[in-house]
Amino acid sequence: MPFHHFHKTSKRPIVRAPSRNSRSQQRNCRTGATTIEMAMVAPFVFFLIFASVEFSRMMMIKQALTNAAREGARRASLVTAQNSDVADAVVRDMLGPTMQHADDPDILFVKFDYPNGSNAQSGDRITAQVSVNCSDVSWAAGPFFGQARISSMASMVRE
Repeated sequence: MPFHHFHKTSKRPIVRAPSRNSRSQQRNCRTGATTIEMAMVAPFVFFLIFASVEFSRMMMIKQALTNAAREGARRASLVTAQNSDVADAVVRDMLGPTMQHADDPDILFVKFDYPNGSNAQSGDRITAQVSVNCSDVSWAAGPFFGQARISSMASMVRE
């Protein structure tokens, strides 16, 4: 804050700026406050960033499961499909680039439902169900989701 001195002969005030030392002291005081504010806010900001990345990854896995279930149901509904082994292999191959352990049946659950057992007739609805535990595909959220599963289902009519 400027302070006033009066000139000896003119009686007009002389305005002087604060000294350089007081400015640097104010700046040093503010730097400490900024450091404390950053220390308090940074964990929340980083949590939001990592949570959004993890949520996006879960949505990517969900979309990959949906596409794989749709393709597996389409393959199982073809006239040339005699059993679900070929369709199961198609599902696992489609999920290979997205999931590290797509070929492991203990991690990736794939199931095909035929209305008449494995003898599906023309016009029967064939359902493919694909699911995985969140903890098996998550980078960081395994402890938060516990045994929650991401799953998808698709149905098609046999040719």
